[in-house]
Amino acid sequence: MVINPEDETILSEALSFAKKLEVPATALIVEQNKIVPAGPVSSIGGAPSMPRSAAWPSCKDQRPMVFLAQINFAEMPPLHSFPGQGIIQFFVKDDDVFGVFTGEFQVLYHTNLDTLERRSAPTINFTPFGHRLHSEGAILKGSPAAGLPNFGCWQVDEYIEKLEERTDVSDEAFDALERAFDEARPSTHYFGGHPAFDQGDVRRSDERDLSAVLFQMGYQPDDNGWDVCWGDAGQATFLTTENDLLQKDFTKILYNWDCA
Repeated sequence: MVINPEDETILSEALSFAKKLEVPATALIVEQNKIVPAGPVSSIGGAPSMPRSAAWPSCKDQRPMVFLAQINFAEMPPLHSFPGQGIIQFFVKDDDVFGVFTGEFQVLYHTNLDTLERRSAPTINFTPFGHRLHSEGAILKGSPAAGLPNFGCWQVDEYIEKLEERTDVSDEAFDALERAFDEARPSTHYFGGHPAFDQGDVRRSDERDLSAVLFQMGYQPDDNGWDVCWGDAGQATFLTTENDLLQKDFTKILYNWDCA
């Protein structure tokens, strides 16, 4: 789509604004069609690495949770505030809304990797993954990336609200802005950077210190069973505070997913 010079200026100013808020991130690349090794490598879907004696994470009704992904920080590029070692894992409730209304999820952090072994997932009813990704899993590789605030983040929302008060900003400019911010996303899946929301920032004004992205899982279309989809092309977010992240305290976390 071709936009006029005035809209180009508006787009440039908006991206300059976002650039000032840039936070380093780590892009997580899904390596399809590679066998996930038995060791505790970073992975998505499939079987998690769990302590031999540990029970599978369960919901309040004792049903097993859905394993999403695990990140082995020792394999990842160094990222400020994040651990340099240990493995973090993400589980959500096995229901059609993945526990977002009941707040049922678990984030586990393991420091003694020698006690971990791959544990086959129990039978579940709902999953955000395609059949191959759910059953086989895939390796996640980390790569340094720039994290800009996206549409839906409160900083961008406030900026856009000011633009909407002007009479010289066209619909084409807003469309171009949305595309540009989406293209500036670190990756489909990532940690660090800024969160992304499809239906607006879920953080209240007194929760804006929940700014550290532990894990962002986006929409990943695929016709061969490697897809990721939350509802209608949605995405999931796990947030904590910078201080709790520094303290390696993963007990107070905001989990949300929404869809387009």
